[in-house]
Amino acid sequence: MEHETCKPLTPIAVRTREAAEMLGLSERSLLRLRDSEGIPYSKVGTASLYSVDGLREWLSQQTIKTRTALPQTVKDVTHANEA
Repeated sequence: MEHETCKPLTPIAVRTREAAEMLGLSERSLLRLRDSEGIPYSKVGTASLYSVDGLREWLSQQTIKTRTALPQTVKDVTHANEA
């Protein structure tokens, strides 16, 4: 009988602590944003679960686009201020 190697499972949802780590936030900040900014989550029993895809989509919607490109170097900034 051959042994099949098990591939590690990629989670489709994570709990609050893991979701906060994925976003680089504290758990408290995640909970505040969840309530105020609509970070999507589900309740399964008493557990709050965050879809990994949902977190990615929410984050991509938070992207701020600037009107103009930022200067690449300090020299560019200096010349821009001199004009």
